[in-house]
Amino acid sequence: MGAHIRPEGWDNWNHTPANEKTAWFAELGSTGPGANPAARVAWAHSLTPAAASAFAAETFLKGSDGWNPS
Repeated sequence: MGAHIRPEGWDNWNHTPANEKTAWFAELGSTGPGANPAARVAWAHSLTPAAASAFAAETFLKGSDGWNPS
């Protein structure tokens, strides 16, 4: 991640903190000057490779009909 990434990593778009309860943000293995997991907002998640596998296109997009997005 570039240095232009703010340490907190995420913003609630200047709306109420309610946005923080309805949005879900995560990152995996970020590197570079903007990668600072210790400074991220409390509602951001840091994924393990195992947890990230749930977001693989083949898993996340297949739906109940078994569509293969690859």
